[in-house]
Amino acid sequence: MLRIRCPDGAQLTRRFATSDPVSVLYDYVDVARHDKAQNTAKPEPLLVELANYQYSLVSTMPKLILSDRYDQNPGLLALNYEYD
Repeated sequence: MLRIRCPDGAQLTRRFATSDPVSVLYDYVDVARHDKAQNTAKPEPLLVELANYQYSLVSTMPKLILSDRYDQNPGLLALNYEYD
C-alpha cells in the first residue's frame, strides 16, 4: 500500500504492483489531481495550474527521490533495503 501526500494536504492511497515502473505512480497522481480539479466550481484555472506544475515523488524513509517520471524500467517500486 502506498500513501502519497500532496502539497495541499490531500492524501492518495493505492496498491501498486512491485513490477510497476515509476511512471505508473506519476500517472496515478496526475489523474487523481485532475479529477479533483474537475470537481470544483471553477475547474479551468486549476487545470491550467496543474498543466504547468512540475513535481517529484519522494519517499520519506529511506529518503529517495523518484524524479524520472518517464523511466519505464519495471521493478523500481520493489525497493529492498537491508539494515545492519
